[in-house]
Amino acid sequence: MRTRFFDVETEGAAEIAASSSDDAPEPAAASHGLRFALVVGNSRYPAAPLANAGRDAAFVGKALADLGFAVTTLRDATRAAVVAAVASFMERVEAAGPDAAVIFYFAGHGMRLEDAHYLAPVDMDPSAPNEFALRALALDDIIASFTRRRRRVTTLVLDACRLRPRDAPGRDAYTGGMADLRLNREGVMVIWSTSAGTAASDGESGVGPYAEALVAALPGLLVRGRPAHDVFAHANDLVARATEGRQVPAIYMHGALAPLLPERGDARRLETWASRRPFGSWARDILAKLAMLGAAAAITAAVSAWVAAYPETRRAWLAQVGLARSDADTYACREPWDEIDAYGLSRRDWCTLGPKGILDLFERRGRPERLVDEGVADGDPKAFVLKVTKLVAGVPNRAAPSFKEAYDLSERAARTDLPAGRGLPLVIHRLLDDLSDTFFTIDTRRERQNMRLAADHGYTPAMAMLAAFAASAGDEQEFDMWIEKAAAITADGSIEFKAFEQRRLQTNRTGLPASDAVALRWLWRSIARDNPIAISQILTMAERDPSLVDNRRRADLLAILIDKGPTLGRYWRAHEFLRTNQQDVLETSLTIADLVAAAEDHVLDAAGILGDLYMTGRVGGARDLVKATEWFERAAADGDTTSMGRLALLAFEERPPRPEAIAAASFQGRRMVEHGDSRGSFVLAEIAMRGLDGHRDPLAARRLYEAAGADPRARSLAEDAIRRIDLESKALALGDPSSEIATGSVDAPTTVIVYMPYVCAPCASIFDKLIQPLADRYAASGQMRLILRSAWGEGNEHYESLVVTAARCAVPERRFEALLRVSGAFRAWRENGAGKGVGDAIVDAMEGVPRARPLADCIEDAPAKARLRQDRDFIVGAFGVAALPFAIVNGSPIGRATLEDVERLIQSARGPAAEVSAAIFAVMTP
Repeated sequence: MRTRFFDVETEGAAEIAASSSDDAPEPAAASHGLRFALVVGNSRYPAAPLANAGRDAAFVGKALADLGFAVTTLRDATRAAVVAAVASFMERVEAAGPDAAVIFYFAGHGMRLEDAHYLAPVDMDPSAPNEFALRALALDDIIASFTRRRRRVTTLVLDACRLRPRDAPGRDAYTGGMADLRLNREGVMVIWSTSAGTAASDGESGVGPYAEALVAALPGLLVRGRPAHDVFAHANDLVARATEGRQVPAIYMHGALAPLLPERGDARRLETWASRRPFGSWARDILAKLAMLGAAAAITAAVSAWVAAYPETRRAWLAQVGLARSDADTYACREPWDEIDAYGLSRRDWCTLGPKGILDLFERRGRPERLVDEGVADGDPKAFVLKVTKLVAGVPNRAAPSFKEAYDLSERAARTDLPAGRGLPLVIHRLLDDLSDTFFTIDTRRERQNMRLAADHGYTPAMAMLAAFAASAGDEQEFDMWIEKAAAITADGSIEFKAFEQRRLQTNRTGLPASDAVALRWLWRSIARDNPIAISQILTMAERDPSLVDNRRRADLLAILIDKGPTLGRYWRAHEFLRTNQQDVLETSLTIADLVAAAEDHVLDAAGILGDLYMTGRVGGARDLVKATEWFERAAADGDTTSMGRLALLAFEERPPRPEAIAAASFQGRRMVEHGDSRGSFVLAEIAMRGLDGHRDPLAARRLYEAAGADPRARSLAEDAIRRIDLESKALALGDPSSEIATGSVDAPTTVIVYMPYVCAPCASIFDKLIQPLADRYAASGQMRLILRSAWGEGNEHYESLVVTAARCAVPERRFEALLRVSGAFRAWRENGAGKGVGDAIVDAMEGVPRARPLADCIEDAPAKARLRQDRDFIVGAFGVAALPFAIVNGSPIGRATLEDVERLIQSARGPAAEVSAAIFAVMTP
């Protein structure tokens, strides 16, 4: 069986010149008023002849003539013949006026070169790709000829393939897929008989599958009120079924196609049509098989198949032979939109809502659950959608058997005429990625084809999903096409808002930059249709960027919201009152009532605002932390990360906090991170930095502060914290743990490093008023690790290094004591001398102190003295220290430190004091 594309492996074929009789148009005998068709069938190609293209054209042309169209037919036409026929044909069409219905049908070879599509006349050589642009028929030119003026229906049907030529010169220039079609008027539809990059079958039973399906669907054009695009979508559906998904036609449309105007004789035409025997129909094939296999065996098999079939399959069989009404009309996405079914849902609901929205509406309408189970038993695809959605949404812990049932039902729904059912397997698949490979097999290609069929039948959620696929692939033209088609059906701005959200998702996952003109264009288009969610979105964005909405426009939008409400309008009424009235205590209960109503309906951050009002005491004049916690919890359950942060703040209200409170704050921080809010990392960083969970970890805190810095609201505080950690790390790195003079646990939540001289006259006061109290009050109880470092003025280096190296000779746990002894002995020696050398004074001071090595070796340790100089130079250079003592408390520096200064920072670092709450509160401000 030949497929319709250029097979350039057949080279050197002689060019066939079409005869004048083949080129000449064959107009129908009489004009039929407002219905016109131009039919072209090209079979006799030099290198790749097609068996059925001519027959397809004759078959379709005859059907159109029987339905009242004035048909012009071309067989094996050259380029010149087609151009002349189009010009003559369009003269007659334009004379008929704007109510005309026009169909162009082409059967033959088609191709794409770079960014344009071409249809092949029979007088071009497919082995010369460089001649395509000159010898082939440019589809853009044909579309332009047919769309110069707006008319009721304009449809171009291209029963041609969309594969690039194979192994031809310049092959890299060929690309698969749909080029940008210039559909510059509404009411225009272009149909390919197969999807991008695939071959259309030439057929095995005398005509191709698309021609046969098209002729089967065409009588629908004469059904009063039925949109023309619905008829062609039905033809696409028939092709996909007949080929089991191997050939799926594609529709490209600008605006909806209106129904044909009725004409006298339409009823008679339909009567005549019903009595004709379908060409190459399935009935003929079945009869042939019956003759071959024997009537008795075939009847037995048919009965068995009937018994085993699902109820919806039996109905479809009966509809095919005219014994039952087709479900296609019942489920079609067209008027009457507001007809209510047994589930309390309208045709518009089924065509514009996704599965979750359909289930929510069914439950709100209060219809009994038994209707769904009864519908499933009867094979009702609407019941399948409701049952599947309920299974997926309501089963705890993603129970595999229930999901298997859901997927099986979705597969049954996809085989029916319900547009909402066609895309159901792909929706389920996207929810069940982790289960699909284990419990059932997924055919993603077929599912996408079903989604495409659902979109072609007017199901707007399918269009939105295909638009999302196009956006992910970077195909903005395809994205815009699907959004425009869906928006023409919904007319409520919801699709335009989805386009805005998709664009925002692509550009910035943490928010929309105001400069994104494309996203804002979609948002304003949604607002133009008074979509409440879109209006609420622009008002929310204007909180950060007031230039988006001026005061007058803001007032107009608020009026629309309050009018269209209900709860969204109440939310914004309360929001505006709070924005313009800053009283410490609210004097009206209306605002609280509005916010409670909005919070009950899960509107935006209404619950979080209530939590803030109770936490700050603006309701009733006193803080109510119980109610604040209750509202924050409700907001957090809806995913409000700012409320999660507020819950972390409330955990710090208790001072000192219990371990349970710190665990609660840590939980909220992790919860925020899981919801994509990097401010949660700031909460976790504060806990790690201050050791609130019992273990201070500056390095872990630094990583968390870096993550928190991704949010502008946390960036400044996070960067400041990172500088403190880096300073502390550098200061600690200069010390040698094996010779450090320190006291207190290494796991203490606070680290204090004090730089001071040991041999000066006022040093005794520093030891007495700063060092000893810190050691006694904090280090001894495990709350702090105190590290002493030497820093001296000019001229004291020799004696300072002498004192420090002597103290470091002691075993680690006695060095702090040794330093106190040696420095005190040195100061006593300097004051009274008593005829003793400084070395003797130091030896006497170290008497009874266990030593790690001989004292003489320590005093003469030149590398140790060099490190002392390096440490002093670092601290002087880093801070320009001139006044001692100098302290670093968890990375925070204090010059000319006093006990009060150091204790204040210790309390802050230990948290949760006011400084901790203030830091977290600052980054949680929306």
